[in-house]
Amino acid sequence: MIWKPIDVSRKDQIARAQFSVRSTGDYRFALMFIRSKNPDENEVLDTLLGDLHNDGVPVDLNLRVYRDNALVHDQNIKSVGVYWYKNYEYEKRRLNTAARLIRIMELDPGDYLVEVRTLDDLQPLRNIETQVSFSYYNPKH
Repeated sequence: MIWKPIDVSRKDQIARAQFSVRSTGDYRFALMFIRSKNPDENEVLDTLLGDLHNDGVPVDLNLRVYRDNALVHDQNIKSVGVYWYKNYEYEKRRLNTAARLIRIMELDPGDYLVEVRTLDDLQPLRNIETQVSFSYYNPKH
């Protein structure tokens, strides 16, 4: 898993990751919104982010995927709702996050550069620490 910080409240912010794929498989790209230790703040955050039944504040993104220096995917995506929660350690901090799917893609072997760019200013999401996660995805395991 690779995590890269991104400010989703500001237009033209970019999170990039480079990695190699050895065998064909699915990869998941997601926004990870870092939750507070304060339940009242999380209640407000949950309203902004939504859930499976409520879109929350949409985040418009552009996803670009390069394989061996050639552009193989360029798509604008509207990320809405929260699909899962994940705890992980990042830079010696234990994070509790709410996750929004960006896209799941099958990637063939090669060297990849993936870029996620914000397309709008979103004042309601100011001061919400956010990361993009890039990870191998195998739901059967």
